[in-house]
Amino acid sequence: MDLKTSHNSPVFVDPLPSLALPMTYTTPTSFPSSGLYLNTPKKKPLPSKIEEVRAAGWLDLMLASSPPRKRQSKDFLPHDVQADDLDLRYRNWMVNYPSALGSFEAITELARGKKLALFLDYDGTLSPIVDNPANAVMSDEMRAAVRHVASLFPTAIISGRSRD
Repeated sequence: MDLKTSHNSPVFVDPLPSLALPMTYTTPTSFPSSGLYLNTPKKKPLPSKIEEVRAAGWLDLMLASSPPRKRQSKDFLPHDVQADDLDLRYRNWMVNYPSALGSFEAITELARGKKLALFLDYDGTLSPIVDNPANAVMSDEMRAAVRHVASLFPTAIISGRSRD
């Protein structure tokens, strides 16, 4: 601190901070404190993307519309129950939610005269999920199926990955 002697009464001046960082704390005069602790304003945390999806109910819908994974609980089940129980659950799911590929002609017949667009997910649906997007390639059979569908309906292929 410097002592300025140009005035009749001495004034103490704090030196400027050497770091040009803003102060993040609050002073006791800005928020009255009843105790020994410094009160700071609480910031409401912003919801993450997964919380937004969960709040909208989309996550539950996506999970309900996906078949149970065979490997999901193998490590937690006794060995004698594993294969039979998981196969049974998978077959039950397939009975309740059959593949659209098996009834494609019936779907196209029901869609005649209606405006229909088809959106297909690339990763994990049209191609296997891989770490490097450049390695995600559709099989020739899948490519032919997409061409056939695109000849019948406006079709779009979507991906959550960037094109870069």
